[in-house]
Amino acid sequence: MVAHDSAKQWITQTHSVISKDNYFYVPSIEYKLRAQLQGIGCGFLPRSRIQQYLDNGQLIELNITPKQEPIALYLAWKTVNRGKALTTIREMLIADKEKITC
Repeated sequence: MVAHDSAKQWITQTHSVISKDNYFYVPSIEYKLRAQLQGIGCGFLPRSRIQQYLDNGQLIELNITPKQEPIALYLAWKTVNRGKALTTIREMLIADKEKITC
């Protein structure tokens, strides 16, 4: 199961796909999560979004070989935006970057 890339002006990308055979595309991570909860497919999801479903048994974690390497994440914003909310969120993400896993 693959969530479509939301890039509007860049080349779209797909990461962490195990097989190059058949894909089931969904428009977002939220749809991907809903489909997996319904048993429609499988795929990678951010642990922070699914921990509750792992804990209550609605989803199970599969160990795959080979392990997927971490994916670089980027934070971008318009340089004219320098508000307090953006500054706070940026600082929180940078401070917690070691805790973020994909």
